[in-house]
Amino acid sequence: MALNGSAENVNITDPVLAAFVRRQRRWEEHERRKNTTLAERFVRFAQKKHLTFRRSILMTGYAVRNLLFGRPPMEQLMEELEYVNKKLYESADAESQRKAWTKPEDHVEL
Repeated sequence: MALNGSAENVNITDPVLAAFVRRQRRWEEHERRKNTTLAERFVRFAQKKHLTFRRSILMTGYAVRNLLFGRPPMEQLMEELEYVNKKLYESADAESQRKAWTKPEDHVEL
């Protein structure tokens, strides 16, 4: 951990230290959101609503498809659920985003 109190890129094995770092990150996120402009708050609100509607529309579509054509294989259901729950606007590292967007070859297109 840096001397300024930031808790970025810290390898933690002690549970007490891990809890402290989680609390510190939550506090930093809270402070960051508290100090945002009105425009940034609106963008965050719009992104959250977009994700909510996206998820509900996709899940409804999958449910209707399953009612009409029967249940697909478990692997396809797991892939669809992973795709639905994906956070589009989170600032994650490039490797995890690239991994989330790649489709396996055996995936059945709808």
